[in-house]
Amino acid sequence: LILCLFPYEVDFYKKHNQKAIFVGHPLAEILKPRKNYKTSKKVLLMPGSRESEIKYLLPELLKAVKLMKAKDVNLTFSMSLANDHHLDWINKSIKGFDIGLSVGDSHKKISNSDLVIVASGTAALEVGLLAVPMVVVYKLSFMTYQIASRLLHTSEISLPNKILGSNVVPELIQDNANAKNISEHAMKLLESDNKELVQKLEKIHTFLNLKSSSKSAQAIIDFVNG
Repeated sequence: LILCLFPYEVDFYKKHNQKAIFVGHPLAEILKPRKNYKTSKKVLLMPGSRESEIKYLLPELLKAVKLMKAKDVNLTFSMSLANDHHLDWINKSIKGFDIGLSVGDSHKKISNSDLVIVASGTAALEVGLLAVPMVVVYKLSFMTYQIASRLLHTSEISLPNKILGSNVVPELIQDNANAKNISEHAMKLLESDNKELVQKLEKIHTFLNLKSSSKSAQAIIDFVNG
């Protein structure tokens, strides 16, 4: 029995004659769309948790910060890390950029930001569950990207877009994940109303909030007793 976190996974397993059910995502029991948010000119950077992600993304994010600051001096930037594994290196890299750096407080920082620039992965799902506007970015080494791009058979790579079935949030991948593109997409969102975007993102919580813990436990009991 396979307990699927996302609805689109079920069809894949059933094609291969595997018993699978969609139980929802446990994060949806913890996170829900924020309410009554007032703009604050705060932008959050989330460059990923693995060394390879940070290595390729951080330089472009920092250059994007410069471009965005040049367009709006009132913007303030912070960065939230999933762990402290590369804290010293990141601290040195952002020196002189006036970027607040913290570890392990991403949910609070996401909720208090106008926009999040986030590495594709679970972090993007967290931003989506909180229904906060985002730009999704990702870079791999040239060789890894060449292999991965041949294995993927989907037009969306970020979890928010995959769940919603369309390109609701901007995805900037590989060569497109450069400072110019990141800053342009970010500024467009910062200067927009985003009401319609937020309404679409709120559907992510609706889709995934199926009380997955209890549903999973019941599915396992039924399977064992069946």
